[in-house]
Amino acid sequence: MGNKDRGWNGQRMNDNRSGYDEPKLPEGYLKNGYFDTGPSGKTVRTELVWKTAKEIADSLNAGKTQLKKSQLRKYYDYCKNLQSKMHLRNAGFEAIRPEFVKLLGYATNALNKSTPVVPKIFVKFVESNIDKVKNADDFNAFIAHFEMIVAYYPKKD
Repeated sequence: MGNKDRGWNGQRMNDNRSGYDEPKLPEGYLKNGYFDTGPSGKTVRTELVWKTAKEIADSLNAGKTQLKKSQLRKYYDYCKNLQSKMHLRNAGFEAIRPEFVKLLGYATNALNKSTPVVPKIFVKFVESNIDKVKNADDFNAFIAHFEMIVAYYPKKD
């Protein structure tokens, strides 16, 4: 643990010994991917646009560094713009993948500022999804999931 993880008295701030639990992503998050396959074909898993989205929205709002809704919306809009580029150019996901992966750098930078503007759980969220998105279908499912996190997030600005 670096110095930024310690309080004024040198005690650890981000672990259970201090009485503070850093919010975490749901257990087994994205373990089963984005899709269910049923009689009607491949569909986005319902829990990703409902319960899991709400749980993540609540967790993003629960830590000591609370994400402003406008900040969350900025990251979502970045992804929506990438989705539009992919569709307008009639290009595959690989055409926008480098720009999508940059999202992790932007989120990490926002976390590492002297006064962080995003919580650690948001960086974990971005990293988990970048690892899971392999093609255009995955990316579109991620957008649907992220959209609902934004929808469930309480207004704080």
